[in-house]
Amino acid sequence: MNQTIFVYAYVPSVPRDPSDGGFSVNLSENDTLTFLRFDTSQNVIQELSFAVVPEVRFTYLACIDTARGWLNNMYPVMRVGQGARYTCRVGIDGFPLFLIEDFEELMKCPFGSGRAHYARMMYNLLEDIATGFNKFGFTLTPTSFYWDRNRVQPFEKQHTFRSFKEKA
Repeated sequence: MNQTIFVYAYVPSVPRDPSDGGFSVNLSENDTLTFLRFDTSQNVIQELSFAVVPEVRFTYLACIDTARGWLNNMYPVMRVGQGARYTCRVGIDGFPLFLIEDFEELMKCPFGSGRAHYARMMYNLLEDIATGFNKFGFTLTPTSFYWDRNRVQPFEKQHTFRSFKEKA
């Protein structure tokens, strides 16, 4: 079984259009990076997979190794209150799924605030992970994901479909 070791999902609070339900980026231990786009009902409307070199996974794991101490103490849910522009979910193998609203707003909380402290820590971790991805042609920000089409191309997943014949 192929295990996902990293998930970053972005969900806008107010979609720009009916097909803008956000996206998810998933890195698996078999060196596959998968990009999913969702409609506003959270149905998958696009799925692209990329074969990545093992260095992508190694770079990601090095980022996580340096963050393990504080990740164990991070709040699993951090909300800004009313008016969040977006919510993100960060999944790191071995930790609970983290739900974070508006990094920018959380980071503005007063100095000494636990929410602000951990928001800044997670934002920096996400930036470190994104820097690692960028070396290999992928650009991840808190609100977007894209790839350099001159360096990397998605591959088509092989889907297996079963057909069931009606019994007469």
